Amino acid sequence: AHFAEDASKTYYLSAAPQCPYPDATLSDYLTQVPIDYTFVQFYNNPSCQLDGDFNFNTWSEYVNSSSPNKNNKIFVGLPGSSASAGTGYVSTSVVESQLEQIKCDPNLGGVSLWDASSSFPNGYAAGIKSVLDSLDVSACHASSSSSAAATTSAATSAATATAVAP
Repeated sequence: AHFAEDASKTYYLSAAPQCPYPDATLSDYLTQVPIDYTFVQFYNNPSCQLDGDFNFNTWSEYVNSSSPNKNNKIFVGLPGSSASAGTGYVSTSVVESQLEQIKCDPNLGGVSLWDASSSFPNGYAAGIKSVLDSLDVSACHASSSSSAAATTSAATSAATATAVAP
């Protein structure tokens, strides 16, 4: 409500829930606040990591059914290095394989890295950017041109955001 009173700026709201849905701490927030970006932490939780039970579709369904903001973009949150999290660090080939499965989802915002500063010395940020840049979303046009455009824009934005130095 306060953001609406200040037209001089654009405000964005985000959240970083754990990957089990609904998040035990943020569940009410996620369903009552018009979040713009959801950075789902697909690490430090063996029940829903990228190389295990990857539940991105559950989060996409949350946007479609329960989020007050239907334009909420979901980012696949990963550790930037093996030292950044207890578990969940995966190779860029695993990231590429999973993103291929969800690249046409209009709720996909991209990839986020924690701690991003740890992903630069090991080349992981550059590898993730390369994966995002190489995603072929042309097949998405067949199902929905607006979904493909949104996914292309999201992937490009995410690749750019991932490549920004800390």
